[in-house]
Amino acid sequence: MVPARAFRLLPILFTMLLAAAFTTPALPDNLDTGPLWEFSWFFEYDRDLPFNLEERIEKQTDQYTIYHWAYDSAHDKRVTAYFVKPGNLLGPAPCYLFMHGYTGSKDDAFRAADMTARSGYCALFIDAEYHGERKVEGKSMYSKLGYSSRDAMIQTVIDFRRGIDLLETRPDEVDAARIGFAGGSMGGILGAVLAAAEPRIRATALAVGGADWGYLLKASVVAEALGLNKGDNPLDPNEFRRIVAPADPINSAHLISPRPVLMLNAKYDILVNPPANKMLFERLKPPKKIVWFDSGHELPFDIALDYILKFFGMYLVGNADPAQLGTVVEGHETAPLAMKVKALPEPVTAMPLLDRFEYDRHLPLAMESVDLKVTDGRSVQDISFLSAHDKRVTATLRRPLPDDAVRATAIYLHEYGADRAQAYTLAETMYAHNTALLAIDMEYHGERARNGRAMLSPFAFTSRDALIQTVIDTRRALDAVSALPYPDTQPVFVIARGHIAAVAALMAAAVDERIHSVIILPGLDPAATTNAFAAISKAGKQQDMDTAMAWANQYHFVSSPRARNAYTVGRYGFDPALASGARPGYFRRMPSLGSILDFLLKSK
Repeated sequence: MVPARAFRLLPILFTMLLAAAFTTPALPDNLDTGPLWEFSWFFEYDRDLPFNLEERIEKQTDQYTIYHWAYDSAHDKRVTAYFVKPGNLLGPAPCYLFMHGYTGSKDDAFRAADMTARSGYCALFIDAEYHGERKVEGKSMYSKLGYSSRDAMIQTVIDFRRGIDLLETRPDEVDAARIGFAGGSMGGILGAVLAAAEPRIRATALAVGGADWGYLLKASVVAEALGLNKGDNPLDPNEFRRIVAPADPINSAHLISPRPVLMLNAKYDILVNPPANKMLFERLKPPKKIVWFDSGHELPFDIALDYILKFFGMYLVGNADPAQLGTVVEGHETAPLAMKVKALPEPVTAMPLLDRFEYDRHLPLAMESVDLKVTDGRSVQDISFLSAHDKRVTATLRRPLPDDAVRATAIYLHEYGADRAQAYTLAETMYAHNTALLAIDMEYHGERARNGRAMLSPFAFTSRDALIQTVIDTRRALDAVSALPYPDTQPVFVIARGHIAAVAALMAAAVDERIHSVIILPGLDPAATTNAFAAISKAGKQQDMDTAMAWANQYHFVSSPRARNAYTVGRYGFDPALASGARPGYFRRMPSLGSILDFLLKSK
């Protein structure tokens, strides 16, 4: 039996995905400025997501064994890592995670394994997104695709948190109460973000790390070498700073306190230079220590690792009081670097909700198409294109011929539990109105189905991410429309069937000005949505879902001046609470899809 709570939520929230808010909240004037997406939300994920761990021995000596691991993370990513275990392990040992630098990999494990094992530690060396075994052609942690860079940085932080989850499942080998982190270069930057987001890390060592991605884009020779600030679509430092703000320790490093931090930096570093080092150190709160080396970016590996292991010895193995560390500045066989930096800006702690649905508009579509049927006056094609998070969207395009006969285009979002083939039922109506129909598979549906994943499931943050992905995919479909052979000056509508699709469509229309209108059709099989919600309740995950979806209140979207008009068929969507919260004139009920198209095409 479906809980009474399900029936109470459904009409008020448009979908059982949304948070349980029963009064009209204060409405934002503009989605660009409010409400805000808290930074911590960027790094949330489902802790109980299955790992599907694959393990094999990569190398074994008398001193240590190196295991190769592969495990599942958020956004359907597969993470590769090396786990180092001392050969004489008699019980659970302290463990540290290590993040390599840009273009590096988990192979640092082979250099560090002997010293690590002799010091009595386990260690987990993880390939960051787009590194090592996780390389993706054309993708990079640092690129002109600013939002892709942001997402890759966030993904890496989540992947390391998942690594800690995995370590906690091995109590015979790892003492999960004694976890540390070490990282170099890129790992020293993102490691500070990780330590700020992950309270299970007790001690953090950051080698040649720094802060302020905007400054680094201007000052680092890496940006110059990669051509990030020149040529087509050059990155603007201030815009890049804004985009990647959640993954910039200038905004979060202070949250690591009261846990201790060790920084190892180089006086002559031209990759992550001393001003960037100093900004990170200034943003940190005590207890903290910085050691300056008389070198460039490449620190002497064994000496740096010895510093790190001794630091862990004090705070992971020993009982040293971190508070006694205070603030320490010293040099390694040299005087410490004396440098002042300008006053740091206040940390940015949240971003406009609108920004969570942004992506790189110049991301290549890499579109593929197959003609299914071409007859006199009609064409049917299967197409696919790339979207955010390296997802490939599958779709079917039905359009009238010749190309100049197309008066408008509609993007179709199918009902929850169905797939893009459901759009076939609308084909004749669309052809009769000379309107092309691009039907996409929503996340985890149709050809994009993935075992153990669903757009609405007890894995609350996976459900949240799937909804966000679908909104972005809808926007990418607009990019695909602009690449089609007929003129792209025609209006674009989004047709949504059922509650879940309607929520995604309303959000997409509020954040993307290219959408002319939303057309909402009643669901054909609402039981799929109802059953999914019942499964969430049965699993005791309703509170998790409410937390994950707190930002998804539809009032933020239907009340915004940015919102496009919505047209509905039948009784769908007209509960009093929603009507009172929507912008005046937002909803218009009409008898059929055909009548809506007649109205829109006459008024365009």
